[in-house]
Amino acid sequence: MASLYVNLQDGFADDLVVVRVNGTEAFRKEGVRTSLLRGYADSFQTQIAGGPANVEVIVPSRNLSKNITVRKPYLGISILEDDVDYIERGEPFGYL
Repeated sequence: MASLYVNLQDGFADDLVVVRVNGTEAFRKEGVRTSLLRGYADSFQTQIAGGPANVEVIVPSRNLSKNITVRKPYLGISILEDDVDYIERGEPFGYL
């Protein structure tokens, strides 16, 4: 088993966020809001079997969704210009 670390970052403003990993709901939370000073809203960790993971991000409060194939252990998700954007990294994100 491997860990996948998901960080909700920029652009969230009292949103309902649902994240499914390999078809299983791994995160659901209402009222997700980005701290403008840190560029951070929330985070969670889940276990995956290893190899690429299919991550589905749904933000029903904005009628947004995106499917992402993740190959690295750290995933940052943001809302930019009415779209779900993401970045993958091999190292943790740094927040002040």
